Amino acid sequence: NKVMETVKYQFADGRQAQKDHVQTANFTQHGVQDLVTKTIVWAPSDPQTFVSVDTPKIIGYTADIQNVPAVTVNFGDEDIIKVVTYKANDQLAGIKYIDDTTGKTLDTEAASGKFGTRIEFMRDPSSMIQKFEGQGYKFKSNSFNGQKYQADNSKNQFEVHFTHGTQNVSRTNKVMETVKYQFADGRQAQ
Repeated sequence: NKVMETVKYQFADGRQAQKDHVQTANFTQHGVQDLVTKTIVWAPSDPQTFVSVDTPKIIGYTADIQNVPAVTVNFGDEDIIKVVTYKANDQLAGIKYIDDTTGKTLDTEAASGKFGTRIEFMRDPSSMIQKFEGQGYKFKSNSFNGQKYQADNSKNQFEVHFTHGTQNVSRTNKVMETVKYQFADGRQAQ
């Protein structure tokens, strides 16, 4: 007789997350048969124990069962199947719009989602860049390009940099010098 314990590891959508962990207990039962009546009297067999199994870690996911405990089985027991389900962790992201000329932050936005999914901000960064360009800023760089949430929230932080836009301008100015000639009493002399 054989009794098996199978621990299945899967994601919440049913996809396999890790290879199954299988333990097998093989039993041999001894008995004595009466050769006239053909009846057999079976001697009890010793139980066997499946060791406890720690759930493997998967970055960005949390398992609903951290450890499948040890279990003792006997001859004739049913096979055991345990299912460990991994759910994606909640993650946070942020984006900053920075004026490099003054060093000031122009705007910020936060977002949240599940590990491994695409980060989406409520205000599209491309639209925000156009908005600031319309205010005279010159786009310099953008570290966000539709990335997915990482397990380390510090890797979900992005920056868009601007400088002040400039243009060449000119102006003219006219300066006049006037010499007045007058007598001591204030009358115009010339």
